[in-house]
Amino acid sequence: MANQNSNTCPGVVINLYDLVRVENLACLEGLTRIFLREQGLESARIDVYIMNDDMISVVNERVFGVNDPTDVITVPFEKEPIFEAEIFLGIDEIERNSRVYGTDFRYELAFCLIHGLLHALGWQDDTQEGREAMFEYQRRFLETYEDWECG
Repeated sequence: MANQNSNTCPGVVINLYDLVRVENLACLEGLTRIFLREQGLESARIDVYIMNDDMISVVNERVFGVNDPTDVITVPFEKEPIFEAEIFLGIDEIERNSRVYGTDFRYELAFCLIHGLLHALGWQDDTQEGREAMFEYQRRFLETYEDWECG
């Protein structure tokens, strides 16, 4: 398990666990920091796991009772006194989505990360209105912070 951890901001701990060896993931740590700052969260612990279809299917089964791959799963823990969550990113599904939607792989990866972080904050996408609001926020966020890109 490769752990990329460069926690330079006091009060914020972000751990990236690249279980499938994707290159140049430091951008995800930076993007998470930008997101947390924008939300006014000064104390946070976020664990991000990069997984393949088999791995995320196991998590999906444990969390939702669905034994299928997916692009992102969020397990929130606490919002106060420290914002804590685990974000599981299904790299194979994200790659498939980038082909389906005609987006760059890194953009789709970042899009899913922000989606997971929004879920951790309590945003819901179980209605058309909620889904559209989340997607609009994700698009706007990634357009606003264009310098998040890497590799």
